Amino acid sequence: MEDHPAMDFGSPGALVHVIEKLYGAGYEGALTESVLRRPTAHTAWMLNRVINGAKDEAQRRQFISALRGIASNASADDETKERAAGFLARLER
Repeated sequence: MEDHPAMDFGSPGALVHVIEKLYGAGYEGALTESVLRRPTAHTAWMLNRVINGAKDEAQRRQFISALRGIASNASADDETKERAAGFLARLER
């Protein structure tokens, strides 16, 4: 996803469904690393899904921090930054 940020992977798409089966087995960490390295609109959306499903509050705060970091990430395009800002706005309500 990092290499093809404009590609439409679906919503959520087969790829996301396969990846999410790894939830609890390292998926969250790999996703967070990807978002910190080179966020895309789709990975920001996937991170929001992880935040919504997080049961551990410390881990949830870590994911939210990664989502906040998208705004200052030079690799993030405007669409990705806007999507992250929208997710954060909903979380802060």
